[in-house]
Amino acid sequence: MLFTDGIRAWNSANTQISTSNLGGDPSASQSGIIIPIPSAPNQFFIVTQPRNRGSIRFTRFDMRTSPGVQVGTPVTIGGTANTSELLGVVSHSDGVDYWLVATESGGAGGENRVGVMRVRNIGITAPAWTDITPTINGGLGQIAFSSSGNQIAFGGSQTSPQRATVHVMDFDRCRGTLSGLETFVLPPPREA
Repeated sequence: MLFTDGIRAWNSANTQISTSNLGGDPSASQSGIIIPIPSAPNQFFIVTQPRNRGSIRFTRFDMRTSPGVQVGTPVTIGGTANTSELLGVVSHSDGVDYWLVATESGGAGGENRVGVMRVRNIGITAPAWTDITPTINGGLGQIAFSSSGNQIAFGGSQTSPQRATVHVMDFDRCRGTLSGLETFVLPPPREA
């Protein structure tokens, strides 16, 4: 077992096995995601994101021996310098690799690009960016995939007026492409 707060990593004995700051922040919406390394049994990438905005990093961990070890230092994924706190992951249609998804801000609190990165056994590719109109509101929230992995939802909020929005897109698990944005605006919460 391996778990993280985005800064450190621990094994099943609750022993810290990270040797450097992994680059995440426990207060971020998605501080860290653990992804099995394709074709590398008991080896994992911990992908981290700082609070608010910053670069996505990944670090390799080898759990084949006890207590598990960090392999190398965190690697910054090129082209992710202004990503928000939203991260999501889904399996590739080949059943081996994975897709990592993040959002990037165009300013004024709106996310206007979605980046898709392929996770392979040698590392994680730079993102292929898709421009989104209308923007996905707020750098906070969550990314979730449907159980089939063919749709992705971005949940976020606006502070004025106070309401939540959910954006849903189709996701091609073979090519890592997005299409068909639908936006749902939820009513404001009721006063108690």
